[in-house]
Amino acid sequence: MTSQHPSRKILTEKIKDCELEGIIFYDGFDDEILGMADDLSAVCYSKRGILLKLMTESDMQYEEAVEYYEFNIAGLYVGLGTPKIIDDTMILVNRKC
Repeated sequence: MTSQHPSRKILTEKIKDCELEGIIFYDGFDDEILGMADDLSAVCYSKRGILLKLMTESDMQYEEAVEYYEFNIAGLYVGLGTPKIIDDTMILVNRKC
């Protein structure tokens, strides 16, 4: 049995203690976990972290990473418990909405 990433392990224990059901994790993105939603409905991930991981570990260019992210991650909805993405990309880029 492989050991879990500390963030995932802590949240898994919290989910078990609170008897929450249907909470989903994105495999391979444990380093990008920011925490749980306030209502404990989902695990929250960093969009910036996911994009950086796709670019570094999958050797994608930025545009490729964004396309992959939008189609395979952001577009995924499997009901309650689907992970939430926090758009923290604005932290690094000074842009207007």
